[in-house]
Amino acid sequence: MAKLFHDKYGIDPRAEPAAAGKLWRACEDARRTLSEHDQAAIDFEHEGNRARVTISRRQFENYTRDLADGIRHAIEKTLQMAAVEWADVDRILLAGGMAPTPLIRDMVHELSGRMPDASVPLDQAVARGAAWYAAARLAKREGRPTPFEIAEVSSHSMGIVATDTRTGEKRHAILIPRNTRLPASEKLTFKTQKLGQDSLNIQIVQGESTELKECTWIGKCLVENLPPDLPAGSPIAVEFRCAANGRLTVFVESPLTGQRITQEIRRPARLSAAELEHWRDWLETTSLCAGLAEEG
Repeated sequence: MAKLFHDKYGIDPRAEPAAAGKLWRACEDARRTLSEHDQAAIDFEHEGNRARVTISRRQFENYTRDLADGIRHAIEKTLQMAAVEWADVDRILLAGGMAPTPLIRDMVHELSGRMPDASVPLDQAVARGAAWYAAARLAKREGRPTPFEIAEVSSHSMGIVATDTRTGEKRHAILIPRNTRLPASEKLTFKTQKLGQDSLNIQIVQGESTELKECTWIGKCLVENLPPDLPAGSPIAVEFRCAANGRLTVFVESPLTGQRITQEIRRPARLSAAELEHWRDWLETTSLCAGLAEEG
């Protein structure tokens, strides 16, 4: 719609926050209409200029095919990571803006072999889920029976920086994979690289890739004063223990010397002040928020 307006009048309504918010809402209304009807019209006026476009459901599905493919991939990946088959799934609840569209409903039906459950209003699904989760956590805290079990899992894979013996490159050696049920512990043995290595700097990272550039550094453990004659290839045991609350404790031990250190890792869970300021500026200028601010 913005492109049509620009082609016709040479101006882009998205450049002005209030107009961008108004246009966003008009397009959102059209998307909702297309969930129930075969076509929808968008009528928009800006700076005395007016444009109208009619879009069919087929056009809309063609425009958003890449988004639907992304949703399909996310569903398949989720089932794979959880080691769950469709036969293990009791109910399928849709949530989110694209959920009511026939494109998504049909895609889920094709994948699962069943129609999604429509008993929960789509605009309430996330809020209801959050309320159920909060009620269960509160009941557990107060010692009352809970209506269902809450399984805490690791939100990211965690490991250490290690050297690939085949290539000599630094890699992320994962100890606790993503979605591991918590609490969890895992222990791996690594080897020193050179003769007389007098210290070890164990770097701890999180991320889903073995490529370090795609991971986040979250801490380190330093082992010092190793024996000067320690042979190359001496074993070093690294153990990760992740509590139910996500707190990670790392144990590093040299079996040959008996040295052992313990380090609690505080993983980055909050944005820095600079990052918060960046996102605050972004939210204040984005079209949707500008439109909501105008309404308020």
